Amino acid sequence: MEKSHRKLYTWQMILNFSEECDEVEGHVLLRDPYVLSVDLSPVTKLYNKAFRDKNLQMNHKNLVTPLGVASRKKYELVKILEWLCLFKIFQEGAIRSFKSPYFANYKTQKNWYLLVSEHEQAKCLAAEIVHGKIKKTQSFKKIIDPKKELLNNYEKCISNGCVEEPLQAIATWMEQVSEYEEYVKIFLDLPIKKLEQQITRTLIRHYKMAIRYKAICGGLIFDWYSANPGESEAFGEPFYHEKKIKDFAHS
Repeated sequence: MEKSHRKLYTWQMILNFSEECDEVEGHVLLRDPYVLSVDLSPVTKLYNKAFRDKNLQMNHKNLVTPLGVASRKKYELVKILEWLCLFKIFQEGAIRSFKSPYFANYKTQKNWYLLVSEHEQAKCLAAEIVHGKIKKTQSFKKIIDPKKELLNNYEKCISNGCVEEPLQAIATWMEQVSEYEEYVKIFLDLPIKKLEQQITRTLIRHYKMAIRYKAICGGLIFDWYSANPGESEAFGEPFYHEKKIKDFAHS
């Protein structure tokens, strides 16, 4: 299993790469919140509720889950469910937008990256486009070590754009655990498809404006934050780069 890990990206590699990326200069309008913002509060209410849940304040005692061993606060599992859901929304919504002819005119480098972050606590490679094609990811079962800590395995998944499989696996498992039934029900009722469509439409608007202002872009980063409890919003910002993520293999 360790052999398969050698070619995987790490969370630190993604973080170091993003820190070296440069803003797209001279195109302030591309960062206009009306151009590129999405309301994520329907999803982020999951963790807000779990964090205050008295039944989820204790630590797990080496609980085995599909993503590894859980040994932290019980509400942390709801956070992972929420984050995987958010990353899936960005990933699926973005992939649809890549089919737009506007995207083809906007992308200017052979390696193009869509990154997603939350207060630097999570850094997800939502999509990597190499030579015009979206790079496929390995199955999460090949990425994780089931004997390792859940959060470590989770980081490996999101750092390599592997989101949907672990999301379905953890949601199915949590549905069988009485403490999490309520949260899985909320998750299943979320307007995920609608939010994915909003991401797609928002990105296409961004591509159109970027073309209008002749932006040179090698990637886009979405950064979400919560201004108030129960409210969360994401803003996107274009960047260009001279290095590639794999250049940070020894980070």
